[in-house]
Amino acid sequence: RSINGGRNWRSAFYPMGGERLAAVRGLAGSEVVWIASDRAAWVSPNAGGSWTETVTIPVGPVQDAVFADSARGWIVSKAGIVQRLVSNPLLDASSLAFTAATGMDIRGVYPNPARSTNASVTVLLRLQRPGAVRLVVYNSAGAEVAVPLAQHLPAGRHQTVFRTAGLTPGAYFLSLTAGTEQVVRRMIIAR
Repeated sequence: RSINGGRNWRSAFYPMGGERLAAVRGLAGSEVVWIASDRAAWVSPNAGGSWTETVTIPVGPVQDAVFADSARGWIVSKAGIVQRLVSNPLLDASSLAFTAATGMDIRGVYPNPARSTNASVTVLLRLQRPGAVRLVVYNSAGAEVAVPLAQHLPAGRHQTVFRTAGLTPGAYFLSLTAGTEQVVRRMIIAR
């Protein structure tokens, strides 16, 4: 890494050893650096001195990544799927406070909107503590229409996949519950 325009170089620790790196982007006028791989993206606030992994949707090999600033970015897969950065772990304090307070979060729903009433939908979850969790899908009238996940999980990141067979186009709500805590996210099924 260089912090003076390339005149001097220092080695930096990169936590994504062994992965194919698709893009490395530094932000002009700051020490913020982004690295995107086929599996995840990492951000460093101090020119590579330390790194925070961010959640990305598993869509296959990454073609490129663009970061307009430390809050806005996009990753493009070789299949043409574009992901937008929805929260920066360095800047999004309200999101981090909410996650810390509840101890869990639905980190992503893909695809959203689902383009078929028989699509596979991937839900990315994060739990700060192990425990019994239940993921329920509700329609816009509040009726339970599916239970894609109901089991004990260890702390950490998880994903579950469910099929939208039998669901009509419209708005649905994913409710993740563990004990007395609950997080809800919206999902759309298009025609």
